[in-house]
Amino acid sequence: MNYDDTTSRPAPSYLIPFALLAISFAVLQINQIINSSKQHTAMQDTKKQLTEIIGQREALVKQSGELQAKLQAMAVDLLDLAKTDEKAKAIVQKYNIQQVAPAQGAQGAAAAAPAATPAPAK
Repeated sequence: MNYDDTTSRPAPSYLIPFALLAISFAVLQINQIINSSKQHTAMQDTKKQLTEIIGQREALVKQSGELQAKLQAMAVDLLDLAKTDEKAKAIVQKYNIQQVAPAQGAQGAAAAAPAATPAPAK
């Protein structure tokens, strides 16, 4: 059998490579959708946990603010007492408790609170 150039060949079929390409693309898309769905669920769970944690911490923040207000009031009372009492004056000097001059504006009340700094260790 001798083939010459005049013999016609059948046209190649592009159906199989195209089908393989389409199937692989579909598999990749399905994989991406599944991963995105898992990430979305994980993010929702994390958001729920963070919301619960923030709710739990709000009580601690409120308690901390109340404690800070009480300590500031005690420090102011100690500074007032230090004017007449020697023991209170010794405590104020030992821990270098000072009352900061009030600032103008909305933060004036917070700045009026005394600042307590520990004395350097001897």
